Amino acid sequence: MAKQDPPIEFDPTPEAWRVNVLTPAERLRRETLQTAYLLFVIGCYGLVLTPFLFFSTLFLDKPWHLFDVFTPGRGDLAASNWLSAGEAVMAMTIPFLMLMTRRRGEGVVGPALLLAWLLAILCWAILLFAMSPQLEPGDFPSQRFFWGYFGSWFVGQFVAVGIYDVTRGGRWWRAPFYASTIGFATQTAIYFPVLYWAKPVPWLAWAVQSMGLKVALAIGLLLVYGLLRRTIRPWLGLGG
Repeated sequence: MAKQDPPIEFDPTPEAWRVNVLTPAERLRRETLQTAYLLFVIGCYGLVLTPFLFFSTLFLDKPWHLFDVFTPGRGDLAASNWLSAGEAVMAMTIPFLMLMTRRRGEGVVGPALLLAWLLAILCWAILLFAMSPQLEPGDFPSQRFFWGYFGSWFVGQFVAVGIYDVTRGGRWWRAPFYASTIGFATQTAIYFPVLYWAKPVPWLAWAVQSMGLKVALAIGLLLVYGLLRRTIRPWLGLGG
């Protein structure tokens, strides 16, 4: 008697719903590679941001006179009384953060920014250690300046990244403009009161000047951002 083929079992699961079952070793390998790649991207972005944070401190004592011509009356209201070349360098981190967040999202840019701050602190510590024989007590910044300057930029940058990730997806200009403007406003609201409160200087007028310049920078960012939109692919296909 001829052998009969075994009956074909019917699988009711639609083909589109079937998934490849991975072994524990394969899952571990895949997740390890994904984590390694993610850490690599975070490290690269952190290395890009670190020079901005580090070199900004080297020019904090150099007043920037570029915008003094727009200041009514000059004198105490001149922008160079509060604006340094170092702060101008630090302000350029915001446009880079907007482009990075567009490409990778807050989940990558946030840790990369934190890494950049840690690397910058390490560089500052090495520099201070190397220069310690030539430094005098008056060469070190006060605690008030430390918390006002570095704290304001630290918070402002993270606020800008978070706002960008929340507002993206609509009109292309909305996310970068809202994020950079609110990030700059946060930095300004912390910086001037902490540094100049109760001091006999027109710090409120300086804060208004600072915010005006930063809004102009945010608008200028849109021109560059608009040109790069088609080159830098958005994370998860989200607009912005």
